[in-house]
Amino acid sequence: MLIDEFLPPFDFSEHHSIAIGADSGKVYNSIRNLNFNSSAITKFLFKLRGLSTNATSLDGLRHMGCIQFLTPKDFFKFKTPSYAKAVWNFTLSETSPGVTALATETRILCLDKTSLMYFRLYWFFVQPFSGMVRNAVLRSIKRQFEGPAS
Repeated sequence: MLIDEFLPPFDFSEHHSIAIGADSGKVYNSIRNLNFNSSAITKFLFKLRGLSTNATSLDGLRHMGCIQFLTPKDFFKFKTPSYAKAVWNFTLSETSPGVTALATETRILCLDKTSLMYFRLYWFFVQPFSGMVRNAVLRSIKRQFEGPAS
């Protein structure tokens, strides 16, 4: 998997999955157009952290301070102390005709002991909410294909 190439050693991880009644190509296109604003939970949690609802899109995350690397080489070379690297992966597999298992995994690697200490404290409080956001994203994608009752 691509996530194994980008961040094989990591300090923290989170994994969530859901079955969606749609073929993997359609689910993939939905992920490519992902906007976190479709989830009330995500909007609430972002506001609680003092983040703009503009941060609830991939472009918004970049404006919030997340660094987007243009090449994998840039990502691997980045080793600035007091930072952490994070990767977020989606995997899709058709479990039967018209049913896709969609999974998400997030990995975080702290780049020095200080960032590890601070991130450990941060993660203690934030991790349950991080899981809520990822599950909300998965349910949002599922609703696009199965409707609000899903």
